[in-house]
Amino acid sequence: MRKLEDKCLTRKSGEVKKLFEQDFGLAPEDMFDQFDYEPIAAASLAQVFRGVTKEGHKVAIKVQYADLRKRFDGDLRTIIFLQDLVGLMHKNYNFGWVARDLQNTLREELDFINEGKNSERCAEDLKKHDHIYVPKVIWKYTKERVLTTEFIDGCKISDHEGLKRLKANLAHLDTRLFQAFAEQIFRTGFVHADPHPGNIFVRKHPTSRRLQLVLLDHGLYGKLSLEVRNNLSRFWEAIVLKDHADMKKYAKALNVEDYKTFAEILLQRPLEVSGSKMSTRLTDEDLAYMSAQAKDHFDKVMTTLKSMPRNIIFVLRNLNTIRSIAWDHGDPVDRAKVMARCAIAALRQTNRSFGMYVNAMFRRVRFEYYLWKSSFQFWLVGCYLKVLTGLGRAPADTTHLLLGHVVDV
Repeated sequence: MRKLEDKCLTRKSGEVKKLFEQDFGLAPEDMFDQFDYEPIAAASLAQVFRGVTKEGHKVAIKVQYADLRKRFDGDLRTIIFLQDLVGLMHKNYNFGWVARDLQNTLREELDFINEGKNSERCAEDLKKHDHIYVPKVIWKYTKERVLTTEFIDGCKISDHEGLKRLKANLAHLDTRLFQAFAEQIFRTGFVHADPHPGNIFVRKHPTSRRLQLVLLDHGLYGKLSLEVRNNLSRFWEAIVLKDHADMKKYAKALNVEDYKTFAEILLQRPLEVSGSKMSTRLTDEDLAYMSAQAKDHFDKVMTTLKSMPRNIIFVLRNLNTIRSIAWDHGDPVDRAKVMARCAIAALRQTNRSFGMYVNAMFRRVRFEYYLWKSSFQFWLVGCYLKVLTGLGRAPADTTHLLLGHVVDV
């Protein structure tokens, strides 16, 4: 499926030229100082070309497929029909409601002016993060079917060879990735819904030479209200603290009764009711458990998905995509803990009253204390077992396992 990120079938140059003449009244070679008709990327909605403006700026030009708008509604109806057909045969499996409920949002992707505005809002929301960059839109060369932005040299976040050349620290990179999207989910409520590897580049900052994540393709966004964000923040914090009372409370505030299933949908791993360790990478037992849940308890999953606020669907899409990126990197950091810290920080920023600010600060201290306590407990037990191992009284692999737990916390 990775080829669909940026290596779909390309279109002939004549189609591109005709679209420009329809929208701008000029051929690409007349509008730009240079325009390369060989696309550097082709995805589901558009192709991307290199160019140089009359002002001498290198740009990336995203050109929509000429027939896309004509076939969009037909394609959408076909998808809904097929989903409904599957639903008739398998009563618990019917995702047609997702396409129906989100079709207007999906249709917004066809408007590249809207995408340009989304990218500018994303850049404004994340401007305090120097490690995140959003390419600037060149509005002079932008229409509903053509989007022109500054050209960025970099490699896909899934390009292992490219990351090696950049000497990227994958743990540091993934932490920054989680923090950026946690900022959107928990603080701004304006969430990039399609952050697959083809839409996230890594480059060196032009001046500091530190690594930057470059966010591309801002056509599909989810919008979360302040109330939803606050409840989601508190729910995420409760997951990491293993506070089942709060998980139940804040899930209910999000109209979800089955808080355990909701937590596992968000995490895409077992909630791990017993024990105090949340591993970063799924074990064989974890995978077997999640497969069994999807197979044997799909009705619970579907009920949970239907009951929660609809735009959380975009949050799930975001979380699953960045989880996949981290999995490809070897899961070097604990996503749940990184995002929980961001959730608590967001509560402190969005609640302006002094009392709420103090409460958020208290929650942060409590959270950090919990992590320190867990780490210290594992360290003590690890040291104890290390001594026993030295005396020949405990298996060596037990000590290694516990010390690994300390590192994760």
